Amino acid sequence: LPPQMAAVCRSNMAMIELAVIAALEKSRKAAAHALMLDPLTAAVCSPAEIWQMTNERIDAEIDLLPGF
Repeated sequence: LPPQMAAVCRSNMAMIELAVIAALEKSRKAAAHALMLDPLTAAVCSPAEIWQMTNERIDAEIDLLPGF
């Protein structure tokens, strides 16, 4: 890939890798960090809003996310 395309892929892969870590380790922190790396989420939400959104979303789906 051209360097600019590889850079886009690398940044997206970091977000996806953190999401996988969040799922495997049942980590709210990793889930929030994954969302902070998402360019669309980061464009409209502050880190504090992302933390709040992450916790609200996990709490709303806690029956489907045992261990969180």
